[in-house]
Amino acid sequence: NIAVVNNRDVELSVKYRGNVAGIEYSFGANAGFNQNMVLRYKGALTKGWNEDHTEFLNNYADVSESGFGGRICEGHMLGETYIQHLYRGTGDYDGTGVINLTAGPKDGIIRTESDMEWVRMMVEAGYKFQGIDRVSRNTLWYGDVIYADTNGDGNYGDTNDAFFSGHSYTPKVNAGFNLSLEWKGIDFYMLWAGSFGHYFIWPTSPSLDPGYNTYQFVVDNRYFYDPENPSDPRTNINSKFPRMKSRTGGTSSDLWEYKGDYFKLKNVQIGYTLPSTWMRKIRVDRLRIYASADNILTFTKFPGLDPEIGTSVTYPLMKQYAFGLQLTF
Repeated sequence: NIAVVNNRDVELSVKYRGNVAGIEYSFGANAGFNQNMVLRYKGALTKGWNEDHTEFLNNYADVSESGFGGRICEGHMLGETYIQHLYRGTGDYDGTGVINLTAGPKDGIIRTESDMEWVRMMVEAGYKFQGIDRVSRNTLWYGDVIYADTNGDGNYGDTNDAFFSGHSYTPKVNAGFNLSLEWKGIDFYMLWAGSFGHYFIWPTSPSLDPGYNTYQFVVDNRYFYDPENPSDPRTNINSKFPRMKSRTGGTSSDLWEYKGDYFKLKNVQIGYTLPSTWMRKIRVDRLRIYASADNILTFTKFPGLDPEIGTSVTYPLMKQYAFGLQLTF
């Protein structure tokens, strides 16, 4: 009860039962669609320069707080992420030394020698990248990430450049589907469920720091280029991920933004109920043998452990298998 939020929801549900050639069946489906917006909470977010253009004013810390996986702020969705955005240039710097703010790396990663020449030119002209004003292997180098300078202060990717992403941790659609069949004592049931329209910020930057893990698929597709040995077989300038360096994690940005959509087989079960004429002989009303499995199949493009639990450092939902008897006397 800390804010005024407008929620608009539509929920649909359908169920059908039938019988074909002695097979009794039923199926059901449901879907819920949600949109929300924070209408009132400590005032609106304002960002901009003061009258003298000497100080950039950002009242974000005063009007918003973390919650629902992201932020709480008037005029934005619950859980909307507040992140840095990649610098995206034309990648066509011509090496003339003429200042061209749009000629840098195409996707925010310093990949080519032309990209590096642009970075050097910018640094020499007084520009900074996350406060760094020197080019070297230990500061700003091939394979590093550059973020956009959204407020135009000449420091690319400082805290004042972060802004809302338009994406939220909260799914826009939750849906499910179930099917059951029964024929001559044999029964079958399955349940599918999924969530769609949400995003996770999952920084997975390759790290050399001892004591911290790095995912194998990140290491296998990391950037590598040695300007002193361009023919090195490890060269990979078209990598998905930046270079490995001695700094853990990664800045929360759209570089590390992943769709959280998933569709999962939550439960499947098959059983057999022995004929009642057999059971009466041993004074049992009903005996059913069954096998059941939970969380055995997930369709998703999210590369983390489990999109259903998000980016939390915890155990994923376990696959579970069960076999049993159900007796009724």
